Amino acid sequence: MDPILTNARAKIIWGDSAASVRDYLIANGVSAAEADAMIKQLVRERNADIRAIGIRRILIGAPLIFISILFIWYLINDEQTIYHRTTYRGVGLFVLLGLYGLWKLIHGLIFLIRPQSDDESIADIEE
Repeated sequence: MDPILTNARAKIIWGDSAASVRDYLIANGVSAAEADAMIKQLVRERNADIRAIGIRRILIGAPLIFISILFIWYLINDEQTIYHRTTYRGVGLFVLLGLYGLWKLIHGLIFLIRPQSDDESIADIEE
């Protein structure tokens, strides 16, 4: 693979703007039409990677929310444990778990719907 294309791909994955990558390509002897075509392809690849991260976050967040709601409902409706102190701790724990799941779900939906909205590197987004 051409080192110029490899560097351009790396710049797009790291979150550099398309304009700066276009300038880089043109400065290294690529025609403007070829540079635009390359950038479109590289941006599509980046968006596909970000969408995959979004789907992964949705698949983590949705079950966490479901499990939290299920356990909170169980703890609140269990007549034997409703007056115990551990029940309140359990509810608090599952509320936090549900909020974390909601955070993951919302970020996953944003990445799925608008992958171009984030200009961080792919490695930083995956963390």
